[in-house]
Amino acid sequence: MRRAVVALLLATALAALPVVASAADVTSAGFTDRGTTLVAVGTVGGLDPALSAQVNLTMAGTATVACVGTGVTRTVSVSQGGPADSLAPGETVFAVTTYEPVVTPENARCPASVDSVLVLDVVFQRAMITVIQGLEVVAQEGYAL
Repeated sequence: MRRAVVALLLATALAALPVVASAADVTSAGFTDRGTTLVAVGTVGGLDPALSAQVNLTMAGTATVACVGTGVTRTVSVSQGGPADSLAPGETVFAVTTYEPVVTPENARCPASVDSVLVLDVVFQRAMITVIQGLEVVAQEGYAL
């Protein structure tokens, strides 16, 4: 009997907790290739209008890089995020941009004498938009580009 009462109390307490992730989604998103950075603009639906939210963008792709001073160019796989767009309570429109990927001479397989690499272009292959509200991920959408 005691076990049944504890189970009933626990079930009641869990039922009272807010369900965060079920209703939010990225309702639209468009991407702009700016050469070495990626921009995503869109809207998020189903957010709690009383809470602020953050929208994050990460990408994966292939960068063409120059080994500075040698004339050597290489391609290298890259992934990069960027600063989050903060949405005030009630806002639904976002715009986020990735940072330019950081590639070291070692990653680019440059000659040993090279100490810097210039990222010339990135072919973006995948993007991920993640929405955080109330310290929880409430939406996450992946895109093939």
